[in-house]
Amino acid sequence: MHPPNHSVSREASILVTGGTGFLGSYLLRYLLAYGYTNIRALCRPTSDFALLDGVRDRIDWVEADILDFMDVQEAVSGADRVFHCAAFISFHRGEKRRMIRANREGTANVVNACLYGGVKKMIHSSSIAALGRGKREKTVTEETKWENNPNNSDYAVSKFLAEQEVWRGFEEGLDMAIVNPSLILGSGNWVGFNTQRIFRLGLQGFPFYATGATGLVDVRDVARMMIHLSESPISGERFICNSANWSYRKLSSQIAEELGKKPPAIPFGPVLRAIAPPLIGIQSRITGRTPSVTRQTAHLTSLDYAFDNGKSLKVLNWSYIPPELTIRQTAAQLMEAGKDSWKPGVLELY
Repeated sequence: MHPPNHSVSREASILVTGGTGFLGSYLLRYLLAYGYTNIRALCRPTSDFALLDGVRDRIDWVEADILDFMDVQEAVSGADRVFHCAAFISFHRGEKRRMIRANREGTANVVNACLYGGVKKMIHSSSIAALGRGKREKTVTEETKWENNPNNSDYAVSKFLAEQEVWRGFEEGLDMAIVNPSLILGSGNWVGFNTQRIFRLGLQGFPFYATGATGLVDVRDVARMMIHLSESPISGERFICNSANWSYRKLSSQIAEELGKKPPAIPFGPVLRAIAPPLIGIQSRITGRTPSVTRQTAHLTSLDYAFDNGKSLKVLNWSYIPPELTIRQTAAQLMEAGKDSWKPGVLELY
C-alpha cells in the first residue's frame, strides 16, 4: 500500500523532530522499513524511548531544545529532508501561553533552520485543528478559512500559528508540504493523557459518550503520507489525512465491542459538560494527576464536524486503513499490554 518512491536516495540525510512521540516513532519505523540509512532525530534529556524498542540504536539521536534556534540549526545542518512532528498538546487553560510558544516558536526555529541550511524539503505535521471550525459550515476542507471563534481550542490556535510559520517559509523559498491529521488512533503509550486514553476508558467500562463527531485516522496512514509527500514533487500544499468521520458514540461503542465491554449509554450532555470539568479539576489538584476532562475537551467533543479527505483521495490516490481495523488491532494490543505491566504497543507496519 503506497510503496516508497525508490528514485529517492535511501542515503539522503533525514532529520525528525518529535521522534520519541506517538506519530514520530511510527514515522521513524517506516523510514527504516523503507530503507533510509542516514536518520537522526531530536530528543531531550527526559525523552522516553519506549515506543522505539528494537530500533532506537539505528537512529542518530541529537539532544536539542526546539526553542533554542542554535540547537535546532546545528541539528538541521546537512539534512536533505526534515520531518517536523514535535508539538506540545494540552487542553488546560493554564498551559495556553507555554503551548503557543512551544508550537509557534518551535516551528519557526525549524523553518528558519531549514531555510538557512538549504534543506531540500520540509514536511510539517499539523492538525485538522489548524484548519479552524466555522460557526455555520460543518464540513472542513483544506480551503476552509480560519475564523476566531469559541470552537477553536487553545491547541488549535497554537497549531494554526505554527502552520503560518511553515507557509511563511514557503513564501521565502522553502520546499514544503503539510499533513493535517484528524484524531490519530493506534497503539502507543497506554499511560498518560493521549489518544490511547480513549481505549483505556473503554476497557474501564466508562458509561458516558461524547455527543459530537470528528474524523479518525490510523497513525500509520499519517506517517506514510508524510514520507510519500517528502518523496513527491508536491510543494506548497496541505492535505487533510482522515480515514472516516464518526460520532464519538460510534467510536466509543466500537472500542467497547472490541474490548468485550458494554458500550457507553449515557450522553455527556450540557449539564454534565457544565459540572464535570470543575469537579474533576478539583480532584486533579488534590491527586496531582492530569484531569481526564477539561472545559475545552468537554466542549470540543460536543461539536459535530466532518473533515473532507477528497483531496488526498484524488491527488495522492490514497487508500486509508479503515477505523474498524485500527480499533480491532489496537484493542487487542491493549488487552495484551494489561497482562504485561502496560508495555507500550506498536502496530504492525503495512
